[in-house]
Amino acid sequence: MEQTRTPLVFIVEDGTGKPDGTSYVSVDEAEQIMDRIPDQYKAAWLEMDEYQKQQVLVWGTQLFDDYIYFPCHPTQRVSQYQALNFPCYGVYNQDGYQVGYNSVPAFVKRATTTLGAELGAANLLSEPIRGITSATVGPLSVTFDENYSHQPNVIPRSIGGIVAPYCGVVRGASSTGIRAIPLYRA
Repeated sequence: MEQTRTPLVFIVEDGTGKPDGTSYVSVDEAEQIMDRIPDQYKAAWLEMDEYQKQQVLVWGTQLFDDYIYFPCHPTQRVSQYQALNFPCYGVYNQDGYQVGYNSVPAFVKRATTTLGAELGAANLLSEPIRGITSATVGPLSVTFDENYSHQPNVIPRSIGGIVAPYCGVVRGASSTGIRAIPLYRA
């Protein structure tokens, strides 16, 4: 049975603040970024066709905008009508120089591509499984596994490493001080 694909809106943000932009990086740019990564780490990317690569780049862009923020400096979009968070004013590198506000910075393209490749390799949004190691019915006893990190890790650590030199932080990461403490009821 042949599967039909719905048309994908794939509009690459070029630094002008497009009102309909959907991706920070084109497939060609992503291919150049992925060429720097050893093949064994990008097997899923190599197996994707053009449409699938566009899908993961759009998804990676959306997750980047949802989960990455820059708390050291107030940032502001270049236009109130742009669809994505970049281009924007107020992002600085580790040397204190402002990143250009009329383009999508290279680190954003690299992070989006890396996130897209990770999304293609695994479903990062799947719900974690809380490990119950034992359960008894009378007189009621439940024992959970010792792993308290049952929060889904939507943004891989590698993305945090890419955005950190620009004071970028992953929302919900333990480095931000935000942590969910599990609640167990007996």
